[in-house]
Amino acid sequence: MSTFYPYKDLVLDRNGHNLSIRLLQLLPGEDSSPINCTFRQVTLTSKSIPRFVALSYTWGAPPETKTILIDGIQFRVRENLFEFLLQARKRERGHWGKREKWKWLWIDAVCINQANLRERNHQVQNMARIYSNAWLVVVWLGLATPTSSAEISYMHPQTLHRKVVKKRIPGHPPERIQDLRLDDLCSRDYWNRLWVVQEILLARKLLV
Repeated sequence: MSTFYPYKDLVLDRNGHNLSIRLLQLLPGEDSSPINCTFRQVTLTSKSIPRFVALSYTWGAPPETKTILIDGIQFRVRENLFEFLLQARKRERGHWGKREKWKWLWIDAVCINQANLRERNHQVQNMARIYSNAWLVVVWLGLATPTSSAEISYMHPQTLHRKVVKKRIPGHPPERIQDLRLDDLCSRDYWNRLWVVQEILLARKLLV
């Protein structure tokens, strides 16, 4: 992950609290063009905050990184996140349908200055507020495999949590194609993350 991007400090409120976050705008582009983005700083308590998509995912293996551009500056991200950004850009072009647009994204690895310990601590304290304020939380499990469904679907947060918990308990062999797909998704590294339950259950709306 990049440690060289010149982040601007997040603004503190009058009480010294940090309720500001950075949102990442994914700019249009063709599949073969570089991933171009820009930052916007907003306050979580502001009535004028744009609706944004919060990403829930696993960072992936450290050695595997790709380059994106943020405000014209090179920024290294891990391969799993890079694949998500490629798919999100396709969605913006309408390849996934025109039901919704993802103009603003919140992604912890990018929107938080990981080299600034104080900022990281502030943002961790704001995680619940961030995910509950997002109009949509996207659970990114990685690219589809032959045994997983290539289609993305909307699901109630509690429904997803219940299905995953059941599938991860030993003694529940899959019986249908849908079960095989769910088993494949439930085996992803994503579910081993500490913050998964909070991110899912706080979502107003969830996309898997």
